[in-house]
Amino acid sequence: MNTYLVPFDDDDTCDIFKVYANNWNDCENKIMTRYVNLLDSDELADIDDFNYFCRYLYDNYDIFIGKIHEIEDFE
Repeated sequence: MNTYLVPFDDDDTCDIFKVYANNWNDCENKIMTRYVNLLDSDELADIDDFNYFCRYLYDNYDIFIGKIHEIEDFE
């Protein structure tokens, strides 16, 4: 299990959250699931491309997902 740091910015907060995932794709899927559940959006749930998902979040919800970093990058 790997740890990833995910910076984000929305109207209220600029912060970082952690994602525990088996690999990079799993990390992207967990981020997408987090926002689908948080925003309760069927439109977001239908998107399967991470880059398009991030763009859609920004364009429609003013949520910016920054560059993801694997925690090992800092060791």
